[in-house]
Amino acid sequence: MKPFIYSSILTWLMVLPLIGAFILGILPVIRPRLIRFSAVAVSAGNMLIALAAARIFNWSPQFADVAQLQQNIRWFQDLNVHYHLGVDAVSMVTILVLCSISLLTILASYGVNTQVKAYYIMLLLLEGCIVGAAASMDLFLFYLLSTLSLFPCFLLIGLWGGPRRRPAALKLALFWIIGSSALLGSCMLISLATRGVDGLAFGTLNFARIATNARLMRALGPAQTWTTLAFWLFMLAAGIRLGTAGLHFWLPDALAESAAPSAMMVIASQFLLAGYALVRIVVSIFPAQLIIWHNTLAILGAAGVLYGALCAMAQSDFRRVIAYWLMVQAGYIVLGVTAGNLTGLNGGFLLSLSAAMTTMALLWTSHVIEIRANHRDLTRLGGLAQLIPDLFIFSMPGFMAALALPGLAVFSGDLLATIGMFHAAAIRSAGPLFHYHGLLLAAVVMCLAMVLMAAVLLWTIERLFFGSGRPEHQHFHGLSARERLVFVPVVLALFAGGILPAWLVLNPVAPVLTALAHSIGGAGH
Repeated sequence: MKPFIYSSILTWLMVLPLIGAFILGILPVIRPRLIRFSAVAVSAGNMLIALAAARIFNWSPQFADVAQLQQNIRWFQDLNVHYHLGVDAVSMVTILVLCSISLLTILASYGVNTQVKAYYIMLLLLEGCIVGAAASMDLFLFYLLSTLSLFPCFLLIGLWGGPRRRPAALKLALFWIIGSSALLGSCMLISLATRGVDGLAFGTLNFARIATNARLMRALGPAQTWTTLAFWLFMLAAGIRLGTAGLHFWLPDALAESAAPSAMMVIASQFLLAGYALVRIVVSIFPAQLIIWHNTLAILGAAGVLYGALCAMAQSDFRRVIAYWLMVQAGYIVLGVTAGNLTGLNGGFLLSLSAAMTTMALLWTSHVIEIRANHRDLTRLGGLAQLIPDLFIFSMPGFMAALALPGLAVFSGDLLATIGMFHAAAIRSAGPLFHYHGLLLAAVVMCLAMVLMAAVLLWTIERLFFGSGRPEHQHFHGLSARERLVFVPVVLALFAGGILPAWLVLNPVAPVLTALAHSIGGAGH
């Protein structure tokens, strides 16, 4: 079967949530149940469209790396900017998970009772922006949609959450504006570098075209100073959204002060989108720069995962433990991409998916505890396994996944990223000693951070669930049907991602990631 090269279905995936947000805007404020039901219907409809897009997408190996379901309209002629949507296997999988995150978040948000209409409008606006960004093939369109997602994220954190939610939202906005400015600067430099090449009078920002055109790749080669600057600006933008160490200062506050359901959408979706950008876009455009700066990136990434694990040890707020765990996973993604081989890329992409879903499971556990105890202080909790045994059962897969336990989702990503770094160190052992030792040190630190983070999470489990229940917590009741409804699909996803990672993710995206790994190998010669 030949692939559907052109289709408007991706536009509908992006536009339907925006239409839904408009419909919610005209519904009466005094009908919160109608607003909630309408939001669920819109997000479920978008999930069905995503499944339909995946059904007509040709997953056969010879077509999985071909841009399919494209819609390409010239937007700004003088800048050669296009409204260009399209998907390959990597972006299709990313969109499916993003739509799942959105639907689960809306289901988890039924307990939100203040400014209900505005809340669900923001969720739908955010879904439209992130799905459109994941489907973008033009870097300016990716920049525009990812930047527009800042607005609903800022409001979701600033209007719903803890007492210090507004400073947390402001910090997030300031960091993300810096990241968006860096991404715009990278786009401008790429456009300048490709100007006049291959008959493109105004350059191009189509990353798929750049990756498959030898002349365009030479124009972005390591000899060009502005290309190196464009690479680091893009890495800065992706690192801020991921929450990597040194660029993470918005993340602990945003996670601690936001409402858990909105954090599930804001943090998990942006983490996944940033991981996708690193694996799919950075590797496509900057393979030579990854080779040149691999040692620097490896040292920075290793320092980041170790720093995140050590910071997690000092936390008593459950949400902040989650934040620093996520920072460690962000470092693993950077190191997987830095490894520059198929194993590392597989680990980086798989980890961006699994860490996002695990974050949702951990955040939902924190939410269930907080609505009963009115706090998340680990020093004031304990004995919850006796008081709420069904919470203990449903939350354990999330904790075990975060521990990188075999059979659950995060394990495969962490393992592949670490093995990829060891492989990179072995291959480069014949090169400069500093480069070899830098990569080997990074691989060893990845193993050490995994052990430290496991110790922190086990200590967290002990402080939450073990021991005797406190007298003031004896009134805690079991999980409601709605709480179980959110837990079940997330838990199933964690088990599916751990037991069938190759069948669900790695085999479908193999043609794309193999081509990306070969491009890095070719740039190194």
